[in-house]
Amino acid sequence: MKTNSPVWLLKNLEREIRLTMERFNDRKYLILAGNGTEDKVVDVFKLKELDYISDLLVVQENFESVGSINSYNILTHKYFGAINNSDCILLDVWWPVNKTFMLGNNLFPNKLINQMGRALRIATFEYEPYSIIGPTPDEYKGSELSTAVAFAKMYNMTPFSIINPEDYWGEIFDNWTGNGLLGNLVIDKADIGLGALYTWEVDYHFLDLSKPLVRSGITCLVPAPKLAAGWLTPLRSYSKEMWIAVVVIFLVSSLSLLLIQRCYGKIYGNINIISYERVTMGATQDAWITSIQQADEAIISSMDSIVQKAVKYYYYRHKEEHTLVKLKWVHVEGAFGALCIGCIISIFVFILEIIINRLQIICIGH
Repeated sequence: MKTNSPVWLLKNLEREIRLTMERFNDRKYLILAGNGTEDKVVDVFKLKELDYISDLLVVQENFESVGSINSYNILTHKYFGAINNSDCILLDVWWPVNKTFMLGNNLFPNKLINQMGRALRIATFEYEPYSIIGPTPDEYKGSELSTAVAFAKMYNMTPFSIINPEDYWGEIFDNWTGNGLLGNLVIDKADIGLGALYTWEVDYHFLDLSKPLVRSGITCLVPAPKLAAGWLTPLRSYSKEMWIAVVVIFLVSSLSLLLIQRCYGKIYGNINIISYERVTMGATQDAWITSIQQADEAIISSMDSIVQKAVKYYYYRHKEEHTLVKLKWVHVEGAFGALCIGCIISIFVFILEIIINRLQIICIGH
């Protein structure tokens, strides 16, 4: 980036990276001085943000005479080491005349592979078996703290702990402050934090999270449920809401069938007014039927369809002979047979359920 205000721009870029939910851990900066630069380009080496940036290049112009550029110094910060990590060092020189580098060094060397004793600040507290803090880093124990120490040794870092025993894990506030372990991280007092931390979504807005090291779970021990009575089993087939729906549907269906039956009976039992060639007629049931039974078929066919059904209904009803028959076993043997079979099956299932429940109780006791 080429800018007249490199200090302001770098500070605000790092600030926006912290505020966003995206992660830009593998970032590299190349800063060029703009025309009429307000700040000296080398002032970026005074920023606190360089403690968390490993790949940085600053191009400084070298003038042979006024207005004539002789070469460009390629600068970077030390980053590694126990102290003075932001010190400016000359990485290389570029000559625009022949477009060559003086030293031919790697412009973005890997400063993380060997950090030469750089401090690794670990926010934690005494919490067995994850973090057991000893008097020296060599005596640090615990599954998570030992992992952090091994990581520091691999990259030649010096681990030491940042302990806040009163607030334990603590919390993070919206103004980017906090207390406890999490507070030390959000205010940059520590580099990493450990101590049975979980993947908390609320903290991800302020911090970066590593891969989980171990899985944690909780087993709840509760009394065994009591066996319900066998006669309650059919009632538990539906929920309370479903049973209410079934009862409502049954009542609505019954009322609908009753209403339909009554309306159907009125069609044949209460005909007082009929239509016959647009002439309104009225009479009692038997009197009217008797008067038109001997009528021609043509006259009957010209009547309304409802009237035709009424005539045919009364005609065949009076014509048939009805005899009463004494109720016999053959009339009800099917219904009673189905009832007996259902009772036998119910008794068998009930006995089988009792046997199964007793076997389960015996197995639990052993």
